[in-house]
Amino acid sequence: MQRFLGDRGDWRTLILAVFCTGFYFYLMFGDHSLPTLSVFAIMVPFLTLHSSLQHEVLHGHPFKNQMLNDLLVIVPFGLLVPYYRFKDTHLTHHNDTNLCDPYDDPESWYQAPDDWFARSKFSQTVFEINNTLVGRMLLGPLIGMTGFVKNDILQIVNGNWLIGAKWSLHIVLVGLLLALVARFGNLSVGSYFLAAYGGMSLLMIRTFLEHQAEEKVEGRTVIIEKGGVFGFLFLYNSYHAVHHAHPGYPWYRLPKLFHENRERFLKMNEGYSYPGYWEVFKQFSFKPKEKVPYPLKLNKKNQG
Repeated sequence: MQRFLGDRGDWRTLILAVFCTGFYFYLMFGDHSLPTLSVFAIMVPFLTLHSSLQHEVLHGHPFKNQMLNDLLVIVPFGLLVPYYRFKDTHLTHHNDTNLCDPYDDPESWYQAPDDWFARSKFSQTVFEINNTLVGRMLLGPLIGMTGFVKNDILQIVNGNWLIGAKWSLHIVLVGLLLALVARFGNLSVGSYFLAAYGGMSLLMIRTFLEHQAEEKVEGRTVIIEKGGVFGFLFLYNSYHAVHHAHPGYPWYRLPKLFHENRERFLKMNEGYSYPGYWEVFKQFSFKPKEKVPYPLKLNKKNQG
């Protein structure tokens, strides 16, 4: 088995992938006595964990063969995001020189100033609420998916049929999964969609401030020193500056890598860190972390 794995410890990722798949089918279709509310409550963080696993897999784990990796997580348990499109946009996001740029970073929450000031006052208010942590958890999945789908539709209309093919595969897989849920599931289809939204809402806790617009590229990526239960739920992407510096490192090596080189990493990212997610909640639950318009020079050459 070792010769097929990308890292000598990647059996951990493989076991996690097998566990997640088995646990999903047991929770959703198993003959157990859990009440529906309990199934829903467990499904929400599980879908967050599965999304974190998809992120790990697209970075080359556990197998050396990326096609095998992709097949481990291609079933869209989270319903909302096509895995292959997530893979495309996230690898683009890892061009660190473009981090946070609203045109060139597909995971940026900033907006170009011209786009921002063209919005209505109501629209601006919605995006300002979205820049609080509670607002991001409530509105972020809807705002993020709306922009994501709109952009992909425009690309498909303009002739990018590969994106269309990836969405078609996703829609077919979601349709098959929902047919099973409707017939045999321990949740209704409607409740499942709510759980999927909840899973993405939990993920927003991680993505809320993992990047900031700073002149120095290395200072744009955060470190949460003690992630607690969220640390595992996010597969230690709480050490996000470490992940961006070493994107090929597997999740289970990130804590040790950080703690053995703590001063170096904190110097590298200019001290952009928080002691834990509780501090993030205390500071930003109802307070915007920053303004929505992008404060730096835009990278996009053809802005007109």
